[in-house]
Amino acid sequence: MRLNSEQLERLLTEHRAPLRLLASTICQSPEDAVQQAFVKLATLSDAPPNPAAWLYRVVKNNSISQLRSESRRKERERTVGAEKFRRQLFEDSGSEIDTYLLANALQQLDHESRQVVVARIWGKLSFDVIATECDCSSSTAHRRYKDALNQMREILGLSNIEKLAEK
Repeated sequence: MRLNSEQLERLLTEHRAPLRLLASTICQSPEDAVQQAFVKLATLSDAPPNPAAWLYRVVKNNSISQLRSESRRKERERTVGAEKFRRQLFEDSGSEIDTYLLANALQQLDHESRQVVVARIWGKLSFDVIATECDCSSSTAHRRYKDALNQMREILGLSNIEKLAEK
């Protein structure tokens, strides 16, 4: 037998906060994990014998799935982003750059330099467009870009690399 709206409302009122607390210890989007569990409970044709216990189990499982998904997504973004950045940053250097070190080097740049590097490499924007966004001249945007790449080379200890990407 399906739960009626009063039963669902009572469960939501009594258990939403503790369920959210449980989910927040596991994943970054606890509200989503709790909401998914309640939606699933509301759509079941046969209510579980103990709906509260069922909710705790489902919220825990949703949170774990969400955590795994977040981890896979972050790792994919980190790997793909670092590889793309390495290819565009260095021409035929053959250097393997640790993704963490690369992200750290990028973080060490000042805001304007970081903005120019990200806009140029990941955004594929021209220096004219970057200049407009940064409220500077095209030559200043280009200089910031080259200076930032050189600064990153130093941070990464790659001073032996001859050529930087001029893309």
